[in-house]
Amino acid sequence: DILEAVAKTLAQHSDLDAAKVGGYGGSYGGFMTMWLVSHSKTFAAAVSMYGISNLASYYGDGVWGFTYGDQAMAANLPWQNPQWWTDHSPLFSADDITTPLLLMHGEVDTNVPVGESEQMFTALKLLGRPVELVRFPGEDHGLRGTWANRVQHRTMLLEWFDKWLKDQGAAWDARWK
Repeated sequence: DILEAVAKTLAQHSDLDAAKVGGYGGSYGGFMTMWLVSHSKTFAAAVSMYGISNLASYYGDGVWGFTYGDQAMAANLPWQNPQWWTDHSPLFSADDITTPLLLMHGEVDTNVPVGESEQMFTALKLLGRPVELVRFPGEDHGLRGTWANRVQHRTMLLEWFDKWLKDQGAAWDARWK
């Protein structure tokens, strides 16, 4: 649905540059962002905030854990249908990701543990892909514990898109010197 909406929007608006489309989301949107860049070349840059990369690890470690399965995991159990878990987890398609991906996660996220972003970061680093991980100390799910962190993560999101979508990477690059 998302890819279809992007394609239709681009087709209806000739003033948009199809080569400079960015995508981002948090929580389920973070999961979906990772899934989209692992199954499509539509996006020139993406930001995943506190998303699930591996449904099987979330099954055993996330706050919703196995109960999440009734809603999003089609009542599958990892040991009964391992292929389903592999097919539906962005981590297992990491080698298909070429889109520059920024991962942001709170270090004390009790809903989606920070390991979900760390797994994707590790995979993409090993593959030599453009990826960054920003961990926010003391932050839980949503990165909204302090006003400073709210501003910081949104500023980073814009800097990431400036770098990859506008070829204006000075602010992003200066942040990490």
